[in-house]
Amino acid sequence: MTKMTLTPEGFETLETAIKDNPVLDNAFRLMTDADLLIRHERYASALALAVLSMEEIGKHLLSVWSKDDPGFKYNRHKLHRMKQGAVAILFMADRARRDCKANGIDFSDLGTPEKMAHLGRTMKAAVDKEIFLVGSAKSGVIETVKHSGLYHDDGLAEKGIGPSRITADNAGEIMQKCSRAFMTLTDERSVSLAKTFFSIILHKEDAPKRSAEHA
Repeated sequence: MTKMTLTPEGFETLETAIKDNPVLDNAFRLMTDADLLIRHERYASALALAVLSMEEIGKHLLSVWSKDDPGFKYNRHKLHRMKQGAVAILFMADRARRDCKANGIDFSDLGTPEKMAHLGRTMKAAVDKEIFLVGSAKSGVIETVKHSGLYHDDGLAEKGIGPSRITADNAGEIMQKCSRAFMTLTDERSVSLAKTFFSIILHKEDAPKRSAEHA
């Protein structure tokens, strides 16, 4: 994907959002701390903080979507996965919007089967490009990644997963996702579309049977 950049107006919007919202402010603190750890080659701890930062951004998204729509639901018994998934879905929605624009789709003129088919193909392609991260959130892979930066687990160690195995590239990849998430938050249309995607893709979970995870 083309590297995202912010306009001066977008940067100002993001700066104000972080300043005015304690959850986003904390997410930014976690990302900044993770960056300091990377600079000191503490990659495992940096990765864990970067995932926590991403989760805080997801918490913000879930709060916004719930506030805007009292009927919006998500599985509170899998809260960490829902927060991670919210960010992944945000990427998916933003990709869909950008790809539709790049493909010249005019949403005010979709009156023929051919135009609707073109829209469908474009949307499916966008979803397919981002579905891996969504699946990683739903399946608990991102949660395992976070834990691998915090704990030594004998079972994971046998599979080659553990704090000592985390590299600069591993930590940097999550940091890039945090940065992308912050920038995408400045696009209200992507945030709004992501709410719809989330309800379709992530809310269809089995009924929870255990107590909720802590926020």
